[in-house]
Amino acid sequence: MGVALEGKGDLPASNELFRGGEKTYLNACVGENGGPYELVDYGDGFFRAGNELVDSVDIRRGVVDLLVYPICFSYRHMMELYLKAVYEQACIFTSEKKRRKTGHEIVAIWSVVRDEFEKMSSDVLDIREFSDVNFIISEFSRIDPLGQTFRYPEDVKGNAHLNGINLINVDVLREYMKIFHDVVDGWYWRLFDLNDQKKRGSGNRAS
Repeated sequence: MGVALEGKGDLPASNELFRGGEKTYLNACVGENGGPYELVDYGDGFFRAGNELVDSVDIRRGVVDLLVYPICFSYRHMMELYLKAVYEQACIFTSEKKRRKTGHEIVAIWSVVRDEFEKMSSDVLDIREFSDVNFIISEFSRIDPLGQTFRYPEDVKGNAHLNGINLINVDVLREYMKIFHDVVDGWYWRLFDLNDQKKRGSGNRAS
């Protein structure tokens, strides 16, 4: 069962846990075999995972009292990844020096995204969609501002999470997450396309 390493600090030549299996339809292509993937791809994966878990609870009557935690964490991480992905595209569009936004506080990430949006003309993005996204971020952040609430039962000081929250309907949550995903995914690809057009236009002028 042991795996020999090629050298100190190297990845193992093979890994018994992370490898292909006989059910080839369950083999996921990753790394150099499947990527490179971006933040938006990871975000979409967490969104789909949350949806699949809600479907599992709904169709197969899974133990919702336990699955609520990975469901909520998947959706919360999706929001963070999408906001960071949009921030990168927004910085490219506004010619801001591109940098990857770090940290896990979604309200803070949303704030810098909006700062970049304010530099854009009104025909780039539909500002009527901002209120829905702002509401969803605000409500989620009240319960899980740093992405820890659904990962652990207590915070680092030993205080129990979710005090005062007695019920979470995962179908209600899914509906709001779909609104968030559809809007922010649209922003990402809108900015991506505009940035690509700008890049190709610059290339044509240079030639």
